[in-house]
Amino acid sequence: MKQVETKGAVAPRESEGTMNARLEALDRHRAAAKQKTFPDRESFIPYPGRASREDMRVLHIVPFIYFEKGYEFLGSTKDIDGRRQYLWQCGAPFDTFSHLKNQFRLADELSFFELPGYTHIIVDLSVRAEDLAYLRKRWPTAKLIVRSHNPEVTHRLDHIRAAQKFDLPFAERKPVLANLAIFFRRERGVAKLANAVLHIETRNTAWYWRALGFRGEVLAAPYFTSDCYLNAIRKDRLRKKQITCVSSSHPGLLTADMLANFHRAVENLEGRRPDWAFCATGDPPATIRRQDISPRVRHLGFVADILSLLTESFAVAVTSDLGRGFKTKILEAIMCGAWVIVTPGLMKRMPEVLKPYCAVIDLKRPGDSLDRAIEELSGREWPKGDPNTALREESFRALDAAIFGQPETIRAFAAIPACETLSTRSAP
Repeated sequence: MKQVETKGAVAPRESEGTMNARLEALDRHRAAAKQKTFPDRESFIPYPGRASREDMRVLHIVPFIYFEKGYEFLGSTKDIDGRRQYLWQCGAPFDTFSHLKNQFRLADELSFFELPGYTHIIVDLSVRAEDLAYLRKRWPTAKLIVRSHNPEVTHRLDHIRAAQKFDLPFAERKPVLANLAIFFRRERGVAKLANAVLHIETRNTAWYWRALGFRGEVLAAPYFTSDCYLNAIRKDRLRKKQITCVSSSHPGLLTADMLANFHRAVENLEGRRPDWAFCATGDPPATIRRQDISPRVRHLGFVADILSLLTESFAVAVTSDLGRGFKTKILEAIMCGAWVIVTPGLMKRMPEVLKPYCAVIDLKRPGDSLDRAIEELSGREWPKGDPNTALREESFRALDAAIFGQPETIRAFAAIPACETLSTRSAP
């Protein structure tokens, strides 16, 4: 890494020799940690354009994997892209820093850069309390805004429930239990140090942050599919009699629970819908017993063009109540023209604008319920309107309130640069 010269830079706090020595050591550690997983690229990306607002400067902190190939369809990556689109379009100058969070502290990385006096800092990942304390100390007047991709305590409790369902040995459950303590400490750090929280769920989750002691702004900023993903959707695919269960690009216990329920539902059809295909992305998880895998479900392995798969599917099945936040695949499926089959718990937490596109499956009677859901959706007329636009506007209003103090009345958005596409989302 090298220093970035920006207007209004803060003077370095170390001698040049000491700083260079630390910088070289950090680079060596980063290279060792990245190995072959991460390409060698600068982690700090300064704002490349001319901003229409000169009264502010935003630092957007994202996980390092946001720019990495293979992570494009990770839920948090797609969600982060929404903030990046907003920052491009609202005209505020912003710098992006991609943080290798599991190897280094923010202080270890950002202390090597001479940076301006930011007015706002958006933290788009879960970080340690000491990382937030460092940001608060270095930029004491900046408004610290944290994106809550999940209410992590309840999300980690769902991981524990999944581990219990699969009856994992204690050695495999131990890290799941440890994660609950780790993320609880991180959430308490947010409650203590942040000025505003952007939570992803549209239902009232202010109680969660109040229970943690947070007294700042709690703003509902729902997930929406950003333009770079929308532009990648092809509508020329022939719709098939196909129900698809979309796994995660990096699956875990929650994905395994969803796939296990999907296999059980398909197997309990007992010969019904013989002309329908049932498929799932990824491979069968090792946590699912072989006798519980339905031969009617075809596993597709890794699917590079997931949007085309959604476009040719009649419906997408999301068959687990476990996991908080928002299942981004639900909105993607709808934008690709596919119906969605969800569990009662997911339907309850669903944004109202998406419910007309969904049918519910009862996991207590999975085969009958799946058959009824297909029948119901086959006779349903596709709803009018654009749910993604509604969610985007709601999310943008929350960001307006967090950054400008009130919703902007004039939205003369600039066009997103041509480089901001799904295939070329690295530094502009």
